[in-house]
Amino acid sequence: MHFFIWLQSIGWRLLGRDNAEGERVVLIKKALEFYDQAGPPLVVEPLYRKNSRHSTGNILTRSDLVQAFYTAQDVSPWVVLRKEISGVGNSSTSSVNNGFK
Repeated sequence: MHFFIWLQSIGWRLLGRDNAEGERVVLIKKALEFYDQAGPPLVVEPLYRKNSRHSTGNILTRSDLVQAFYTAQDVSPWVVLRKEISGVGNSSTSSVNNGFK
């Protein structure tokens, strides 16, 4: 699974569709640190998911982040946090690993 995600992220970069900076976390403490560093708006989604039902975008406050974090953790222990970017063709669920440090 990780190989496929890595390969997909390479494809996105070659096509020039690189997503915003992101991070994978398990602890809410790390999620809040990312929020403080990156600032709003954020997108939160489970790392392993079948659809985007548990993804939350346009997170503007720390309390929104906490709620979205635990919603995503209902599906996957690892949660993906990314800075939300806007533009034509952008999707919060396009690729979970694009833009990771």
